Amino acid sequence: MKKIADFDPIYVDCWAWHEAFRKLGFSADDIYVEIAKNGSVEDCPLFIFMSLISQGRKFSAAIGPVVEPESVIAQKWTALCEAFNAKQIDEGDLATAYEARMSHLHVSIVSALMNKGFDLGLRGEVESFDN
Repeated sequence: MKKIADFDPIYVDCWAWHEAFRKLGFSADDIYVEIAKNGSVEDCPLFIFMSLISQGRKFSAAIGPVVEPESVIAQKWTALCEAFNAKQIDEGDLATAYEARMSHLHVSIVSALMNKGFDLGLRGEVESFDN
């Protein structure tokens, strides 16, 4: 069994955003890792973004800078995804990692997506991101 600490923290951050989008009901097919310059940071390295492209709209969250070649980024991201999908990462570690990275962002994520015009299918209150 692997620990979440076995993976580079920036890819764990990507995974947490991916999970947040999934918990809001978006298909994994609508969620992408993108590597690009961050236009709001002068002389920046490349950044990893988690992007949601659905309903004719796009939302991107800047995760952080990366200096590795795109092939290495792809390999590390794929390794984490494969371990997650194969249930090879300790579930307690996953829950702790998600909570530490995303619990304070739930309202902001929902608000940002709604401001971009995404229909989240919300009728009343959001019960939980714990689904």
